[in-house]
Amino acid sequence: MSELVLEATQVGVGASTVDAAAWVLLLGGIVLAALWVRALTT
Repeated sequence: MSELVLEATQVGVGASTVDAAAWVLLLGGIVLAALWVRALTT
């Protein structure tokens, strides 16, 4: 069942949505890490 859902998300709009979500998580993680380091060093 999950394999079908996985294949569905990789087609068309699903793929770009997953891509966008991945970028948002990545950039968000970088920003959070930067703020955390800044908080520790001050």
